[in-house]
Amino acid sequence: MRDFGTEILLFAGTTEGRELADILAGAGVRCTVSVATEYGAQILGPGDGRTVLKGRLTEEQMEFLIREEAFTCVVDATHPFATQVSRQIKEACTATGTAYLRLARETADTLPVSGFGIYEAATIQEAAQILRGISGNLFLTTGSKDLPALTEGIGDPERIYVRVLPSVESLKTCMECGIPVNHLVAMQGPFTQEMNVATLRQIDAGAIVTKESGKVGGFDDKIAAAKEVGIPAVVIKNPERDLPREEKLSFDQTLQRLAKITGVSAVAKEVQTPGAKHSGEESQDDGEAGPRARDYVMVAVGPGDERHLTDAARHAVDKADIVFGAPSVLERAKRSGLLGSGKRCEPYYKAAQVIPCMKAQPAYRHAAVLLSGDTGLYSGAAQLRKALEAEEEPCRVSYLPGISSVNALAAALQVTWEDAVILSTHGRERDVIGHLRREPKVFLLVGGLQGLQDTAKRLREAIDRGVLPPSIRIGCGYNLAAKEEEAGFVLLEHLEQMDRQGLYILYLENPAAVRSAVTPGMEDEAFQRASQAVVPMTKEEVRVLALSRLRLHRHTVLYDIGAGTGSVSVEAARLCPDAQIYAVEKKPEAVEILRENLNRYCLHSVHVVEAAAPEGLGDLPAPTHVFIGGSGAALPDILRAVLGKNPRVRIVLTCVTLETLAQAMQAARELPVTEPQVRQIAVSRAETVGPYHMMKAQNPVYIIDFEGRAASIIQR
Repeated sequence: MRDFGTEILLFAGTTEGRELADILAGAGVRCTVSVATEYGAQILGPGDGRTVLKGRLTEEQMEFLIREEAFTCVVDATHPFATQVSRQIKEACTATGTAYLRLARETADTLPVSGFGIYEAATIQEAAQILRGISGNLFLTTGSKDLPALTEGIGDPERIYVRVLPSVESLKTCMECGIPVNHLVAMQGPFTQEMNVATLRQIDAGAIVTKESGKVGGFDDKIAAAKEVGIPAVVIKNPERDLPREEKLSFDQTLQRLAKITGVSAVAKEVQTPGAKHSGEESQDDGEAGPRARDYVMVAVGPGDERHLTDAARHAVDKADIVFGAPSVLERAKRSGLLGSGKRCEPYYKAAQVIPCMKAQPAYRHAAVLLSGDTGLYSGAAQLRKALEAEEEPCRVSYLPGISSVNALAAALQVTWEDAVILSTHGRERDVIGHLRREPKVFLLVGGLQGLQDTAKRLREAIDRGVLPPSIRIGCGYNLAAKEEEAGFVLLEHLEQMDRQGLYILYLENPAAVRSAVTPGMEDEAFQRASQAVVPMTKEEVRVLALSRLRLHRHTVLYDIGAGTGSVSVEAARLCPDAQIYAVEKKPEAVEILRENLNRYCLHSVHVVEAAAPEGLGDLPAPTHVFIGGSGAALPDILRAVLGKNPRVRIVLTCVTLETLAQAMQAARELPVTEPQVRQIAVSRAETVGPYHMMKAQNPVYIIDFEGRAASIIQR
């Protein structure tokens, strides 16, 4: 058998897709088959030369898969009503320049001749409107997926009879829609015309509802049964019926196109009409008669009181089989009336707890995860969603926004927040003073009393040292939305005296922030210094060029090796308040001056590492940038160490001796780095000599920069 490699990606959401997968395997064409559910994989079964992917893919995942595997062609054999999935597949193919074949189900020619009682509807809602005008019992064969919309549109569940798959989720949906238990027909197809006739007569149906799903979906047998009984059929039209002929292919046309693409003529052999052995009830989920994905709704409950809850949040919680949340959030939800008696609640909000709990309850299909504030503001929603979507079990994750503490405090203080920086020190470290020095407005989530006290202490220190002006305006919110809620503007003295436990959020205004410099160039006199021979300092002009060559960004992790007085660390921290900076220095006398300079500018976010390099770098996070101002004979070992941590790191080093320059160039030749850029800077400064000014030359300095070789692809 000829092996052509993995050339075809097949989305097999229908019987036709499964038939096509079998034909490709039998012809020796290896293919990757994507199915949405575990049930779909079971129906597909094993097959030589094919790989089966289980689980729904996003458009981004489709595009990545197509690029990564370099497929020759993608075949879309999903259900005709899975229009969104087809659109995503097509757009992924367009983005990757890959051939796209749409295997469309033939349905238009199966409609009976005009004159018979056929009512066509373009949407579920339109079908419901038609059904409202038909008297008698209604037999719905569209599955459980569209049942809520149909039931709501019809308005009278007492006259609705439903045929669905015999699964827990299908039956639960029926119960949630108010369908009486004795109106349920839970069976797996196929269903013949005779079975349909018997059912219609048994329930005394006044109409049957079906999708235009073609012969494969049992459409013909349902229409024939309606005609035999003498009742009308409401048909939800195939959304692909009116597509141009060139945009959709029949089964035989698809085989012929694949024969040309693969060069395997056996692919185009005549086969039995697909679906003959699997025809039956339309599926409830994109053409596969299997268990639906679990629904996870991230419900933001705002501050937590009843006034701030949305109707959408209440509906999601009412619908949920189980509700998760931090203990404090669940407690507030109970007090607000959001959680009714008997609702199962679990005090979990992290993936490591939520996922195992749901796996232990296979019958649960709907979960609500309660989160304080808003899902998009320092919330655990994104991390939980990422973990859920990484699981093999299919799931749908949605967000319901809430009123955040920032919204609540801004409203209470009557200030705007669209022009403010929003920070949190609750469980994380942020350079609040650095941001406030540059930004006129900062909202700060401090968490509890300890966080408030730490912030008050740092504000006092920054004002006393002249880093911030005394005119800082402070707004404080305490236990927002609770009975003991307080919000208003306060003096720093009052902030320092607060001693009540609770949740706090601050609003800080700095009227002088617009005057903060955004470029390097602090004067040398701005630093505490010692003798240059004892504790060297990177001088102003050299420091400006070195920082420019470092090309720092917001998410920088910088090593300042041989930090000395810390002038580079101080300037980098003031330029990039969000950066993680590690000032590495081994001399005790230098460390003392380094700490003094960091304290002078209230730079608590710079970490001092009192150790020699490279030994002291072992436990630090991988750097994005490294500045080496002093290294001694250890330079080659330092370079190997930082490249080992990040092969794409950007490195800038300075040296004043030819020996160090030669050592750096030799190391650059031996290591996997880009071609070094070397500059010599010679600075002269004017000094007063009597009544005259004379230029006094400083020692020339070499500035060398390069990157790990893989870094050359990074956009600068």
